[in-house]
Amino acid sequence: MLQAAAWWNVAGRRDVPEHPLAGAARVVCLGDSNTYGLYVHRKEAYPAILQKLWTDGSERAGPAVINLGHPGQPTATRTA
Repeated sequence: MLQAAAWWNVAGRRDVPEHPLAGAARVVCLGDSNTYGLYVHRKEAYPAILQKLWTDGSERAGPAVINLGHPGQPTATRTA
């Protein structure tokens, strides 16, 4: 059920660039719903805050931050 809800929540996202390696430096944030920002505005998720910290008050643009967080995906590894 969680996987279906997570897919529905992110199915229409268009904030990931078509060619993420072209052009300027990029920072990719991977993770689960905490990275995605499930219960907050997209501007309040930590990747957006990281992007803002890099660019605010600077004459030079920092690296672009790409949020590839996906709700419902565990980040812990399992061992048999």
